Amino acid sequence: MSSIKEREKQLFEEWREEIGEEFCINGGLQFRGDYFLTEASDGVCYWDRKEGNEEMLWNESSKRVLILTKDLNEPGDTWDIRKESCGRKAVQADQKNDPQIQYLNNKGFYRKLKRWVYGIFKYTNDIDIPTFDYVKSNPDELAKFYEQAPLVRINCKMESGGSTINNNELLSYIDRDKEFLSRQIKIYQPNVIICCGNQNSENIILNQLVREIYSDLCIVENTKGWVYYSKDSNVLVVDSYHPSARIKDKRLYDEFLTNFYNGVRKVNFVFSPLIK
Repeated sequence: MSSIKEREKQLFEEWREEIGEEFCINGGLQFRGDYFLTEASDGVCYWDRKEGNEEMLWNESSKRVLILTKDLNEPGDTWDIRKESCGRKAVQADQKNDPQIQYLNNKGFYRKLKRWVYGIFKYTNDIDIPTFDYVKSNPDELAKFYEQAPLVRINCKMESGGSTINNNELLSYIDRDKEFLSRQIKIYQPNVIICCGNQNSENIILNQLVREIYSDLCIVENTKGWVYYSKDSNVLVVDSYHPSARIKDKRLYDEFLTNFYNGVRKVNFVFSPLIK
């Protein structure tokens, strides 16, 4: 069987042929090589990342988390989020070699996403869910963990956007690319999918995309509507708020992780690697 990277490449080539100039890589298996700074014409250095051992990490991990988001929240700009800097700060060119510069930051979107990912991976039958006080007090540990964890992140809309998107617009992009998005998700064989929806509205990503892939998806009891399960594909799906939702950090973290693991226990979910 061809590798994940080879299947991604083939899919992206077909996708580009289908939609033309509007195509840009919408994400995929997150690069786990070295970070490096590249200087732009505005005198600011931005982060880039090399490919690394991400495919081996993914195949050998018992937990394989795929994160579905809406679009790039950077109007007028598109880039390959497989290289995402996880919120690292850009720096002035004359400061890039300053040992005192702190590159990591703890802004809202990545702050919450890192906490969810850390909580999912760290909990086992022998280790409790990390407390909110712990994750709040150790942002550097969480950032470094997130940067090396086996993850896939996919934007359902390729083009750059803004801070919000209405459901009709998002739905139009999902409808246009549904075949390719479905094929892309299936490449990775995730066992956890986080659908980052919008506060106080229907989760279009879950209802219009993920349900089409996992037709037997059913809500799990005792999870307050947070968790769905596909028995046929052995996948847990989290119907989540968007990480930027204006909800207290503690409430969002506690509700997410408590209900996620209520779901794990309810269906007796077993996490296992693709390659042992």
